[in-house]
Amino acid sequence: MKLIKTLFLILLVAPVTPILAGDAEQAQMAQILMNLNHYPGGQEKATLEALANDASLSDSERTIASALAGVEHYPAASDKEKLMAIARSNGEDQQVRELARILHGLEHRVSAEDKTLLSTIVSAQD
Repeated sequence: MKLIKTLFLILLVAPVTPILAGDAEQAQMAQILMNLNHYPGGQEKATLEALANDASLSDSERTIASALAGVEHYPAASDKEKLMAIARSNGEDQQVRELARILHGLEHRVSAEDKTLLSTIVSAQD
């Protein structure tokens, strides 16, 4: 019985583990995206531009930061193509893919369902 409970807990937690793994920069982007109201504010935009120019981040993370910095109600068409490529990439971790997917589908605000996922990314850093 103890083995069954242990296996059940592993199966319950395993699908969430990649999202909880996160790093600080991804959590920053998730926080900004979660609270976004049509476009990023001045401080948020400065943070995103700094992330977009941070050589220690992956190309995909910098692309997401840049696209998010440029949002005006929704991402630019040229950014949407890049975001979809990231979201569909098997070479990216799940958290990066989710950020790209959510940003790609953004229209004015993030959905309640996506806010829940973003809050999971943010809370993984607390």
